[in-house]
Amino acid sequence: MKPIAEAGSKKDLADLLDINACEWLCQMNAKHGNIGEWVAANFGNFINGRFVNDRNGYTTELYSGVSYTHSQLPLRCTVTAFIDCEAEIVVRRNEVRRIVCSKSRIKAVLEENAELLVEKDGDSEISIESGEKSKYNIKDLK
Repeated sequence: MKPIAEAGSKKDLADLLDINACEWLCQMNAKHGNIGEWVAANFGNFINGRFVNDRNGYTTELYSGVSYTHSQLPLRCTVTAFIDCEAEIVVRRNEVRRIVCSKSRIKAVLEENAELLVEKDGDSEISIESGEKSKYNIKDLK
């Protein structure tokens, strides 16, 4: 991974989209708004299921400005960020996932023995259907 000062392309910048960057983008959107529009305009090829950042087994993915309610979106990354989204997500059996949300409406379905950590801003709505032995924790995005 290159330092940000040496990033020569949008792909290089997308490679910086780690767990901390996802959280930071959501925090900035919560405080200032319009981050989702900027992300979609500048990084459209690297969001909404088109790019997964893999850092030594920890994966991140960013969704921005989408409505994904026609079917369940299975979470495939360690951390998934949602900015200005509406989605129905699923955490598969025995998986552990974290989502970070800003100005989003998320319905989460947890299969048996699944675990979900949710960090959300005050403008996000989260509803959870939990399966047998599944766990979840919802906390405010700081």
